[in-house]
Formats: sequence, C-alpha cells, structure tokens
Amino acid sequence: MSDQSITVSVADNYASAMGRNLEYEVCLNYSERVDETALSRGKELSLNFPLESADELSAISHIEDQIVKSQLRVNYNSDITFDDAVLDMLPLAMAAEDISLDDSNIDEKKLKVVILRKARCDTLQDIVEHLSNNKKLTAKIGIDKVPSSSTIYNWTHDLRGNCSSLSSVIGRLVHAAYRNGVSPPQDTRTEYSLGTTDVINVDKLSLDLENRALINWCDEILDKISEPITFNRAENISYHSDEIVGASALAALINSPSSAPIFGSWIFDPDDIVGDHIYGLIKKLNMYEINEVFREVNYNIVNYASQVGFFNKSQNIGLDTTWINWDGKEDNFGNLTINNPKRCQSGNGWCFAAIALMSSKSRFTFGIDIVGDKSNNVDVFRRQLRQMSEAGVNIDRLHADREFYSGDTIKMARSVAGDNFAIRVKLNKKGRPPEVIKSMNLDPGQAKIQENVEFAQLESEPNVCGQRVPENSDKDSEYMGFLTDLTEDDIHPRSIYYTYNQRWSIEAFFNQLKNGMAPKTKTPDPRCRLFFLNLGTVFHNIHVLINNARSPRYGFCLDVPYYQILAAIVFSVFDVQIDSHLR
Repeated sequence: MSDQSITVSVADNYASAMGRNLEYEVCLNYSERVDETALSRGKELSLNFPLESADELSAISHIEDQIVKSQLRVNYNSDITFDDAVLDMLPLAMAAEDISLDDSNIDEKKLKVVILRKARCDTLQDIVEHLSNNKKLTAKIGIDKVPSSSTIYNWTHDLRGNCSSLSSVIGRLVHAAYRNGVSPPQDTRTEYSLGTTDVINVDKLSLDLENRALINWCDEILDKISEPITFNRAENISYHSDEIVGASALAALINSPSSAPIFGSWIFDPDDIVGDHIYGLIKKLNMYEINEVFREVNYNIVNYASQVGFFNKSQNIGLDTTWINWDGKEDNFGNLTINNPKRCQSGNGWCFAAIALMSSKSRFTFGIDIVGDKSNNVDVFRRQLRQMSEAGVNIDRLHADREFYSGDTIKMARSVAGDNFAIRVKLNKKGRPPEVIKSMNLDPGQAKIQENVEFAQLESEPNVCGQRVPENSDKDSEYMGFLTDLTEDDIHPRSIYYTYNQRWSIEAFFNQLKNGMAPKTKTPDPRCRLFFLNLGTVFHNIHVLINNARSPRYGFCLDVPYYQILAAIVFSVFDVQIDSHLR
C-alpha cells in the first residue's frame, strides 16, 4: 500500500447471491494531489451492504469503482449476466427497503419485468426486444409470453402507486451487481456514474457529493461533542442541544441570532430554530457555568480529534489573548472589562485567552476563556494547557509573545513543556536579556543561545536565544530574542525563530472567530459574548478537523471555506434533504 492509499473493510450481503466473498478489504487509491498529512488522519473506513439508505449509494460509487478494480484481479468472473444478478438479488434489495411481495397487489412476474427494464435503463421497445431474444430470461421470470410495450407501461404505472421505494430498490440492485463484478449495460453505467474513477480526486467532486460528505462529518462530530450544551438548571424544554448548535451556526452564517428563524423559514420550520429565546437561556447561566459547559465541549472535541489521529505527533503550541470591544453603557456584569484604549474604540474591552496549534493549516484551538484581570492570564493558560494534556495532546514547543514576558510565564511553561519553550523578549525593556541579545553582534539570519541569564529573580535562570532577522524578512525589527531552557546541544538556535514565526496562526484564528465563525451580537452582556465566542471556537475547530482529516464515511480529504461548514452544521441538525436544498 502506497502513501496515497488507505484500506477499506467491506461486508457485502449481496455477494452471497453471486457466490462472491462476503467480507474482504480493498485498497482505496488517491490522487497525488491529496494532502498526505490529512490522508493519514482519520478513522478506519468500513462499509456494510446493504446501506441504511439507498440515497447514499451515489456517495460511495468512488469506493465501488475501486472495489471492482481490486476484486476483478482475484475472484470475479463473467459467468453471471446483469439480468441474472438483478433477479437473484431482488429479495435482498426489497428487504432493505422494507418491502414484501406479500404486501403488494402486483404480481411478482410483473414486478420483475418492470425492475429489470428500469435497471437496464431500457425504453419500452428495448425491453420488449430484449425479452423476445432471451428465452432463458423469460423462463427465469416465469412468463410464457413477452408482454407488449403498452402492457409494460401499465405495469410500471400500477407499481408507481403501490411501491414508492421502487427506485431505491433498483439503485441498490444496480450498485450491488456492479460492485460484485457484473458489468451493467452502458446506459446503466452512464446513468449511475459507474466505472469513472481510477483514483479519488477531490478536486473533481460534485457539489452534491461534497455536501453529503460534509453533513456526514458534522453528524458524527456533533454526536460526540454537543451533549454538554444543555443549559443544566436553566429552563429549556423546547430545544435539544443540537438544535441550539444548529441555530447558532445559522445565526453565525447570517450574523443575527434574532433573524435566524425568519431567514431559515424558507427551508426549515422556523419553530425549530432558536432565536431571541437563546439569550434568555444564556442569561440564566453564570460565567462559571458557561465556562464549565465549554470546558467539557472542548475536551470532547480534542478527545475526538485525538481518536482520528489528528494529534498523532507532538504539537507546537502558541498562546495569546484577544480583545472584544465593549461599547455598552449598562452594568457589564461584574466589571469584567479591562481598560485598554489602544485596542478598543470605547477604551474598554473584554480580554479572552486562548491556546492553539501553530500550523498554517491545522489552526486548531483548545478553548477560549474570559480574563477579568490581566494578571490572571497565566493561570488561565495553565488550566487550558492542563486540560489539553489530559485530552491526549503532547506538547512539543510552547510559544508566547512579548505580552507574556514574565517570570510567571516561564514557571508555567516549565510545568507543561519542560525546557522546550520560547517566550519573546521585550527588547525595549532594561535588564539582562535585552542587553545580552544586543551584545551578540550576529550576522543577518544568525542565532545564538547564551545560558543562565538573570531574569525575574528566578532561582533557575533561563537561557536567552538571540536572533538577527534575515535580510529578506518582513519583520519590523532587526533583532529578536527568546527566553528558553533549550541549549545549543538540544537544537539549532535558528529553529526557535522559525517555529515562533508560526504564531501568526493563532492570530488567524482570532480573526476568523471575530469575523465569521461566532454568531454576531450587540448585547453588552458578557455571558452572551462568552457563550457565542466559545461556540464560534467549536465551529472553527470543526472547520479545521474537516479540512485536515479524512471524512469518516467516504474517505474524502476536503478543503472547504468556513461558511460551507456553518451551512453543513445547520443542515446536519435540521435534517433537510440534500438533493433539493444544497445543489
């Protein structure tokens, strides 16, 4: 098996009707353009036929194509005709749709003729001619005389009223025959898009298939993570936690929780969508309860991501804070705003702390917490990092900006990352670290580590890495420095500068959170702000997961914009037919 392939387990009850193996494994091959990192992350794929819904068959045709390609080499032969396969498997397909011949007013012989015609994609004239030239087939059906075109038309019309699932039965039969090495007529292959894929090329997915994969992803993720969003003691007898998540995703999509029911009424029942009611539910919680809810949600999503191999290596971590402007004039619930005129138009704002993976693609974050006092942000980070570790994530290097240039940050970093941390030095400050860096006389791009530099009266003195910025850098300073416990025996000093530069990914997360993922609200109540920002973080992480791991059902490695994720969450929750609304 190459780097661009995975194994799929198949269990096919239809195979017994044709003497094939009921259980086997096949190798699913991907285009070289598929990201190998994303391909390596994901659950083991397995398919059990019959599928629960025949509507899903079109979504796994790319896997069926490769089943045929693989199985033809070992145990398929051409001794079974398409007609025989359809008739032999008919009872299984009907059972899958909960249809019994005993419940039908139509004769079994008539049913077989109609199904055979539809499966072959024949015209009325074509099926009459085909039956006339095939006495073995008519004998198998049990008819003595080939019916006329008008007779078969009447049978078809009668069946349409008595058997609404007939098209699903036929779809199951066509796919099962093809999957088990029986070649359908060319018109059937074209109608059902069979035999078109040598490798999986995500760039060529249809919109319908992409949306199916997205909604299946969201079904699985929401099932694993959303249960804690119940509002506990708050009165909430009308809405399930998934409905609150789905309505909030719709609110984020249209930037208004209040307008969500109205906007959604063209597709959904507006009574199912939470609007202003969600504000009332949130305000019955206190800040501690909201934090506790999302602490559990974040743990669940990190744990799920671990299960699908998302954190299969140690991770570089960045920590930072962001500001949300507060422009209300009423009480701000406990005076949790912080005076920060440079960052906020009103001079006051809420400060939120977050930690995240430092990766240009996998900008996964481990939660966001409100900080009512800037002196407490290190304690918030310590708690977040501890939870992240408990959920199964191993820290490689921890990175912090100049804002956290303190002895407390070093103590926290040592407790969670050992000696592998980098805290940017404030070069405009007085003291030994800035003096050491300025005295290094480095060439452009050169770095050096000096050990045991006095800082913040720490008993165990940190090391200082000085870096002269490369000439082609876009940095606005010539020198950068980092507090660390790493030595030149541990790493090349320049590696600190290059991993630290990936800290911008957490800034990208903050930007996306405030400009698209979180439902927009004008309320000054920090409980609502905290709830929606936390929920926006969940949406962000779902986006990162889906774009950086194989889908759990179809094996696609998708690359979709955030608004498509929000839409998929909405449709996952409210269960609308994809064919009619997402094309």
